Amino acid sequence: MILYNKDETTHGVPKTTPLIKYWMDLGNCTETLVKTQNAIGEAKKEEENKGGEEEESKASKQSSKMETGDLVHFGSKWQLIAETKPENKLIFLGAGDTKVEASTADCSKEIPIRILVCDAVATRICILYVNGRETLEGLEKRLKSEFSTHGQKADWYFEGKQKERKITIEELNISPEGKLVCAMVMFEMKTFKRFERLDEGRSWYMSRESPDAINFTPSKSIFLFGFGMYLTREGPSTYTIKVEIKLNGDIKKTVDEIQVTKGAEEEKIHQVFFDSNKNPIAVDADTKISVIVRYPQYDEASRLMVGSGGDKCDTIEGNEPGLFKVEECGDSENGTDVGSGQIPELYYSLK
Repeated sequence: MILYNKDETTHGVPKTTPLIKYWMDLGNCTETLVKTQNAIGEAKKEEENKGGEEEESKASKQSSKMETGDLVHFGSKWQLIAETKPENKLIFLGAGDTKVEASTADCSKEIPIRILVCDAVATRICILYVNGRETLEGLEKRLKSEFSTHGQKADWYFEGKQKERKITIEELNISPEGKLVCAMVMFEMKTFKRFERLDEGRSWYMSRESPDAINFTPSKSIFLFGFGMYLTREGPSTYTIKVEIKLNGDIKKTVDEIQVTKGAEEEKIHQVFFDSNKNPIAVDADTKISVIVRYPQYDEASRLMVGSGGDKCDTIEGNEPGLFKVEECGDSENGTDVGSGQIPELYYSLK
């Protein structure tokens, strides 16, 4: 049973707002109203506010410029605009190339649908405006961005049946206000710590010409999300890095201009991810991962913290012994090696 109200989704009755409705059945998404004490007046008020917002949003969607070749929703299906005419008229081609005329006021480039999003953390309902050409895979990316979710993939369900992620909204033939279920398959992100301790007696110079780098070879297949960099020990607290990830010597990922800034005094490590959605890189077992970091911008007075005791990483609490083999990297020209230096953490999930 999935509970739903305007402000939050929970597995219990909300304390702050009355329960308005829930979905009883994920198969056909039957929606049932639940009347609770003092809820009727609140529900009426909520529906009135919601109605005004939806009308305003609907008008905005309908008034979007419609051109020949656009796919718009008219009547009960998506139509391809064959011709536009004065006075906000559109022409579609029907059966046997017969021409169907419609007003733009009766058409929409996007329709609202409701999506029940389930993952290991929460279950929630969101409303998205979608175009007929969008795929479920595209909607999945939008949802991950909206909820900052780093799921491996999602399983989609419509009218009780699982649907392919490549299918389009038009092919799905979902009606406005129709319901989809998106079940996210989640990762369990873990941290591999490379150094036994922080070296309190040393500081680390940066170089614009020479990168820091190290190799990791996993004994199991993993998803790689990112890595850690030490923050500054001395001087200004901000520096900039460029990242290059190689798999067995071939460049897999590059990221330019990541700013690393120290916040609270007790912070030691800045987490670096490959994109804003924390999407991972798939890495097969026994593949050599090279993490290479360059420093295009930094203050000459800045010095970084530095880790040591890297030869004992298998004994560090929380690390899985034997999961990662750490080796020196030929691209490392600024001093980082197995025993000490930069790149103190790796963020991963087992496949």
